[in-house]
Amino acid sequence: MEFKINKYSLLTIFFYFIMTTLFFLLSLEKNMGISFALFGGGDDSLGYWYFLQNKLNGLPYIKTSIYVDFIGFFIQITGLNSPYFVRLLNIGALSGLIFYSNRLIRLQSSSEKAVKMSNIIIMFYASILTITTLGIYRDIWIYFFFMMTVYYSYDVILNKRIVSLIMFVVSFYFLFGFRGYAALSIVLGIGVYLFFKHVKNYKRLLLIAIVLFAIYYTFFKQIKIAGFSLTNALAYRNLNMTEFSGGSNLYIPLDVDNIFVFLFNYAQSYIYNLLSPFPWQITGLGTLLVFVTEFFFMIAMLLSIYKKKSEISPLGKYALIQAFVWNMIIAFTNDNIGTASRLRVISWILIIGVFVSLYHKKVQKPQKTGVTIDDAAI
Repeated sequence: MEFKINKYSLLTIFFYFIMTTLFFLLSLEKNMGISFALFGGGDDSLGYWYFLQNKLNGLPYIKTSIYVDFIGFFIQITGLNSPYFVRLLNIGALSGLIFYSNRLIRLQSSSEKAVKMSNIIIMFYASILTITTLGIYRDIWIYFFFMMTVYYSYDVILNKRIVSLIMFVVSFYFLFGFRGYAALSIVLGIGVYLFFKHVKNYKRLLLIAIVLFAIYYTFFKQIKIAGFSLTNALAYRNLNMTEFSGGSNLYIPLDVDNIFVFLFNYAQSYIYNLLSPFPWQITGLGTLLVFVTEFFFMIAMLLSIYKKKSEISPLGKYALIQAFVWNMIIAFTNDNIGTASRLRVISWILIIGVFVSLYHKKVQKPQKTGVTIDDAAI
């Protein structure tokens, strides 16, 4: 197996290592190095750390995902019960994210400049930087396993390799454990990709699907499937809007009776979850930072991809489908700008990969068009 190491990948990982070490030292006195409250407010990192300590001491704890058990396993086998060790594990997840992101890019463009550009963007992508280095959040592991699952799922579709199928199952298992609806998004993304690939008259079927959904939403959304109904899901979202509201909430209701109002509100939620904050949504330093560093660049990337849409490779189309399907999911579940900036990282890593591949497009040789495990590179 040949490993091709891009120096900008190493530079990005080293930069994140320096930043997490810096924030660890700055937060030692107040939060034991667990979390640096750059923008103030509550912090999930502190909750995760206390859950970890309860697990290690045989005490009960709230299990919202496999994150505590996963990190606790590494602490138990190494004996390194330190927030800094957890931070280093998260840097390991970042390395895995970069690895699979680079692989997806190299399969779309043979230009090493595309990989370089992607790594530079990731280095200064504010949402990834803060979520990876300020505390011990679980999100970076979700990004990593999502990217890994996308990579192997495409190889299974394209080449039907047993090794890739095994790796897909492994990555899907962990992704489901970290965030169940992220795994659901992968399945839906695969379904959408296969639908557009194999169905020629898809416009008529899409119209039928929309009509059926409108009928279901209007008359049958209270019906429970596997003990859960659409009404339950929308009520849960509204609960988060009212009981756990904050200064950066969007306040876009989806639990409405009229299907047309629902579609209009959902379209707003989709756009805001993909691009917010817009100028009128800036409420503090945090939203200002995201706006300045992400908003205009995101729009520029989308416009660039649209202009070159005829040049997008099959893998690029698959990556974009997975990105936009994931945003469909979070538009349905999330009503908070801050949470959107964390959740949409998955979409934007995939979109960035397509953007840099088109920006530095080179014609691939025939033997390089598929996913190849043997020439894996960082």
